[in-house]
Amino acid sequence: MRLFTTALASSALLVFAVAANAQYQRGPRYGDRDDYRNRGGGIVERVRADVDRAESHSYANGGDRKRFGRVREELNDFQRSGNPHELNEAISRLQKVVNENRLAPRDRDMLADDLYSLRDFRARNGWR
Repeated sequence: MRLFTTALASSALLVFAVAANAQYQRGPRYGDRDDYRNRGGGIVERVRADVDRAESHSYANGGDRKRFGRVREELNDFQRSGNPHELNEAISRLQKVVNENRLAPRDRDMLADDLYSLRDFRARNGWR
């Protein structure tokens, strides 16, 4: 009887641990973000992917879509030219998306993190 009680308690604990761990797992919606970073993707590609992901999850109206498109344009311009002015424009456009677009809290946080990363990249290169 004691062995049965121990086995039952151990099984219950295992089930509880699995259930508790499941709520902390990343969902398919955001789980690939860290994988992308680990594959060595550049900052511009990561930001572009995050903008695409946020746009696909939002209920964007015309103004929201324009702001998403302008961020992509500026990121493309910066990637093509390497001009710090284009990076500043991309940062400015992304800030407008974070401030003005209707986004899910998780998407807003992700894009705010991208803003920080772009500003950090700009500072590490000695640009203003």
